[in-house]
Amino acid sequence: MFENYMKVAVRSLLKNKLFSFINIFGLALGMSCSLLIWLWVRDEISFNRFYPGVEDLYFVRTGYEENGRKEVSDVTPGPWLEALEKDVPEIQAITKITYNRELLIKAGEKSTKESGIYATPGFFKVFRTPFIEGVPDKAITQPTSIAISRKLADKYFGATRAVGKTLKLDNAKNFTVSAVFEDIPMNSSVRFDWIVNFKTQEEDWMKWWGNYSFKTYALLNRQANPVHAEAVMRKVIKKAAPPEIGGFPLLQNMSDVYLYSEYTGFKPTGGRIEYVRIFSVVAVFILLIACVNFVNLATARSVKRAREVGVRKVVGAEKKFLVMQFIGESLIVSTLAAILAILIVFALLPFFNDVVKKEISLNILNPTLWLSLIALIGITGIVAGSYPALYLSSLQPIRILKGRLTFSHSSLYLRKGLVVFQFCLSIFLIVGMLVIGDQMNYIQTKRLGMDRENILYIPLEGELGKKPEVFRQEILATPAVAAATTTGAIPANISSNSGDLDWPGRDKTADNTVNATFVGYDFAKTMNIQMADGRDFSKDFAADTANYIINEATVRMMKMKDPVGKQVKFWMGTGTIIGVMKDFHISSFHNTIKPLILVCYKGLNTEYMMVRTQPGQTKRALADIEAVTRSFNPDFPFSYNFLDEEFERMYRSELIINSLIRYFGILAIIISCLGLMGLAAFTAEQRTKEIGIRKVLGANVTSVVALLSKDFVKLVLVSIVIASPAAWYIMDRWLADFAYHTKLSWGIFAAAGLMATGIALLTVSFQSIKAALTDPVQSLKSE
Repeated sequence: MFENYMKVAVRSLLKNKLFSFINIFGLALGMSCSLLIWLWVRDEISFNRFYPGVEDLYFVRTGYEENGRKEVSDVTPGPWLEALEKDVPEIQAITKITYNRELLIKAGEKSTKESGIYATPGFFKVFRTPFIEGVPDKAITQPTSIAISRKLADKYFGATRAVGKTLKLDNAKNFTVSAVFEDIPMNSSVRFDWIVNFKTQEEDWMKWWGNYSFKTYALLNRQANPVHAEAVMRKVIKKAAPPEIGGFPLLQNMSDVYLYSEYTGFKPTGGRIEYVRIFSVVAVFILLIACVNFVNLATARSVKRAREVGVRKVVGAEKKFLVMQFIGESLIVSTLAAILAILIVFALLPFFNDVVKKEISLNILNPTLWLSLIALIGITGIVAGSYPALYLSSLQPIRILKGRLTFSHSSLYLRKGLVVFQFCLSIFLIVGMLVIGDQMNYIQTKRLGMDRENILYIPLEGELGKKPEVFRQEILATPAVAAATTTGAIPANISSNSGDLDWPGRDKTADNTVNATFVGYDFAKTMNIQMADGRDFSKDFAADTANYIINEATVRMMKMKDPVGKQVKFWMGTGTIIGVMKDFHISSFHNTIKPLILVCYKGLNTEYMMVRTQPGQTKRALADIEAVTRSFNPDFPFSYNFLDEEFERMYRSELIINSLIRYFGILAIIISCLGLMGLAAFTAEQRTKEIGIRKVLGANVTSVVALLSKDFVKLVLVSIVIASPAAWYIMDRWLADFAYHTKLSWGIFAAAGLMATGIALLTVSFQSIKAALTDPVQSLKSE
């Protein structure tokens, strides 16, 4: 019996090739978009969940509360680890790590730069990483040991055993390979290819309670309650820390770190999870648009199918048989669309991975994939085919065969409602495309308060780190270089902060948390930062190594009038404020500009040389700088980056989301237009006689096109009115995540409306013009 249903369904589909193609292709596009989004969402929510015992693994953040202001940081002071490890019984293991560093690794004649971290010995007790060689607990207990990934072991030692071999790090010190661990997966927040004992690079400033520069992770005992453990940790830190240090520990489960990076008060409320939710909704939207196409075209073709239904009922077909036939047709279309969707996904996956900067794969042997596809086919087929099946199977055969079938008002309203619904979703996506694009343009063009063009930076490695001021003077002697300075952090992303700042008359309960970094001479000059008062650090003033420069946000925090010339106490002891910089962005536009203090330290304790080249002479400057760099560091490859590239990396997530919403928005519009094209073709076919009579009576092509297009344009206009308020609300909330953002104007919604109307008009006009150009004699003869 089922085979008979399927045979009849297949014959019916082959008889209506145009509508079948539109349905299959439209559904395939919808399914492929949904499948790509599902793969991306699955990868996003899988972050950090692969670690054994992840339910007991926690990231230790720092919370601050001053004068009612609550803030959360992802870095902690160095001394926290020792205090927590000693006095918190709920902690099974704990570790602190540095930020990733790209250092030269050399073995024999092979040398490349690789990314790694310095960590305390408990690292592999906290992160239970699979090992190929060596013992995890002893991997980095010795200061001369280095653990490396499988990738590095294969690169440097091939098939031979890596443990016991020697690697030279940063061309300065030899380390013995103590262990080889499996490559860290891409979906980990902590990624590295080498790891060395923290003590190897520890300096005195890293032991200061007020210096927040390290990431701390803790593994709790299985029976420990994280809320209780956090309370104990707060008490321990409050007791151990100096009274002027106000930060306290906040625990966040490792499985939430990637998705929930933004806090409201001291509760994680947002972050990447917002994009996961948005694109999950987008996937549903696109699939709904494709299903609406199916339902619309099927109900519109009801008149054509009505005679078939009438004949079948007269010869004894039961309603159940007819419902099964139409549902069968729908399931066949869904199955064919799913097969086509998989082929589309395979074809687009390399491009998609390039856009989202991931290594997502589609494993056709994955049972979850097939279960999802079967569910998708079933849901899509039943949802898209149920209304046409129930509507057509309920028609009275006598009325059908006497030619008295007309659409009821409810059927017409349903079809119009579905078109409106479809374009509401499309307009919402168009608005999203425009708003996100506008915000990205705002970010890329807004002045930061410093230059980001013609600025490059060079890592101070090897001899460069030992003689930074000599290296700077050599660079300045080249004609294509305008200015140069050293810095401990990229100026557009200064994340280290401190609670060590003090000044005369400070209220001890007042906030004194500042972002801070070491810099060299001519920092403001190099970065083209305007001074609100005072001057830049200069080699002409020997005392500058004991003095400080602050920004306007620090002045506001200290509530200090005319700060230049006044004394403050910070890392280098008591010194004089010699300059106040106008505020510039030291982190992403998501955050307000924070208080900042700069410490001049003779170029030492810095990581990068920032170089501003003369306009239009970047190529010459690079050649000169490379020659100077190689004279200092002949064993190191010359490496550099541009500041504007670093800026783009800060907004990689937003740029990816911008690309995704643009591509999926375009596909959603294409799917909508496919359905609209089918409806326009059907409408033109139904009104063939009317068009013929109008042409005989003198109607021109323009009036016929207007006649057939106006109803569709009205529906699109209704969609604009309905979708705009919802889109405004959602996009306004999205922009609110940025401390600095573009304004949400009605111009964007007008542009979205014009785009939707124009696209709909072009789609409908194609069929309308085709119908208007038909010979009226042939039209009337066909009737």
